[in-house]
Amino acid sequence: MIPKPEYPRMQFRREADWQNLNGEWEFQPDPCGTGFQRGFFRPGQDFSMRILVPFCMESELSGLVIREPYKAVWYRRKVELPEEWQGKKILLHIGGADYLTSLWVDGEPAGRHVGGACSWSADVTRFLTPGREHILTVCCEDDLSTGLQAAGKQSDRYDSYGCLFTRVTGIYGTVWIEAVAPEGLSGVRMETDIASGTANIFPAFHNFDPDCRLTAVLVRDGRETAAAECPCRPGACLRLHDPSVRLWSPEDPFLYDLHFQVRRGKTVLDEVESYLGFREIRACGGRILLNDRPVFLRFVLDQGYYPEGVWTAPDDESLQRDIRLGLEAGFNGARLHQKVFEERFLYWADKMGYLVISECPDWRMNFLNPEACRRFLNEFREIILRDRNHPSIIAWTPLNETFHNTAIREEYESIYKKLGQYSPMPNTAFYRDFVASLRASARELDRTRLFHDASGGLHADTDICSRHFYAKDIAEFEKQFRPGEPVTLHEPACPYAGQPFLIDEFGMIFPQADNLPDIAKQIRMMNGDPKCGGWCFTQLYDVEQEQNGLFRYDRSAKFDSELLRSVFAQKPSRNDF
Repeated sequence: MIPKPEYPRMQFRREADWQNLNGEWEFQPDPCGTGFQRGFFRPGQDFSMRILVPFCMESELSGLVIREPYKAVWYRRKVELPEEWQGKKILLHIGGADYLTSLWVDGEPAGRHVGGACSWSADVTRFLTPGREHILTVCCEDDLSTGLQAAGKQSDRYDSYGCLFTRVTGIYGTVWIEAVAPEGLSGVRMETDIASGTANIFPAFHNFDPDCRLTAVLVRDGRETAAAECPCRPGACLRLHDPSVRLWSPEDPFLYDLHFQVRRGKTVLDEVESYLGFREIRACGGRILLNDRPVFLRFVLDQGYYPEGVWTAPDDESLQRDIRLGLEAGFNGARLHQKVFEERFLYWADKMGYLVISECPDWRMNFLNPEACRRFLNEFREIILRDRNHPSIIAWTPLNETFHNTAIREEYESIYKKLGQYSPMPNTAFYRDFVASLRASARELDRTRLFHDASGGLHADTDICSRHFYAKDIAEFEKQFRPGEPVTLHEPACPYAGQPFLIDEFGMIFPQADNLPDIAKQIRMMNGDPKCGGWCFTQLYDVEQEQNGLFRYDRSAKFDSELLRSVFAQKPSRNDF
């Protein structure tokens, strides 16, 4: 049976003409990264191992469990396309591969991608002939020692240590191939106006044909609610209106179905199934507003690690289960920490009404290296472009705890020496410029969400301010949180300007039943303080040696579910929520 057989991209579905390429591939470790010189991309080379894709070589589910930090790894398999795909555009999709990925078809270079956080696609039409057998070869180069690549919580050693976990080398997301019409849709951007009940759809096409037209149909509870049509050309926009719009919210996560057709005359060239949720997120008066009503975030940290699959969930049920665990424990959402979660997780978050903040895996990149910053910015843009239509995502967080970054810390120290005095975490110019570029990209690509520059780190330009507090007891937490006092930040160059304020991490080293009452007191303190707009508890489940989860690594229970709800489902009694 093919692992993870489900269609990977539920907001842009073409389920007729696709093949899931998960399963057994030939595999060859390349410890020193010399495989290209040795011609591993050429057909006929002997690969010594087999691996189960989409699981990384470090995982049990891969069938290998290789923990050595290799410079590169190689994959190969045969593929044959149906003859009825003749004349169509052929796209190969890789749901995730870390870090620099190169693709060959029958020994010919066919695509290349830099980045380990997001999925990517390659147009392989000219390399593949339907009805014939072809050989796909993939090489993933992955070197954490350069400072050029962000890696999130991946360990740079053989073993996990501290708060760093098993490495992820090579392919870790579903690999699939599909046939589309050359004139078909390449993507859509959705923006909803809840006041008017209007959805604005901005389509993009693989090729523009003046004789083709795009139709969009909005469906509510199985009945057509609105339809619109436009020519397939640059700058096209479709407006779909429901005068009695039903909004998406955690309490009622209602999703409209959305059907697209590209036609030339009466001939249907392309069909895509999608969905959307009408909702609006903004910040006002120190509060996050969902559909013009304040929403208090009761979040939990989710790191997206799995005992047998590392970064890859064993199956679709595992994705749903983690959301259910969070909801049943009393949380209304999650901070997706130092990892870009797969699209099917976001689909289930949309369906189940689970608010999420999407966070990039920025750890291990060198902020002082212009090439590292350029790569990270490109990945951040890819992430937004892929995930910006999901109603469950309320904010983009590109960075985390930036004052721990070695490059920034060294820059601080040099500034201290020049000034001859100590300044508490100054906001250095290079960092401000980098955050400004991230903010500009977020504004350009997505006007519907908040931008949270750095969780618990240095703020330079942000819609949300946040701090991380860890305390051994309520007395220590009170000293850190300072109830009744105004918000203070680390950075004199970026003073607090009235943004929503979150305690984006808090918790304890080893949660036990007898210290949950202390956590409950911390929550009541935050819930009762006017400056606090929400919190995020660390964490939903244990991850390897980090044993501070509410559930074990295998997701088995540590605590009675009602006890958890009594602690984490507490809502503010203040009249501003």
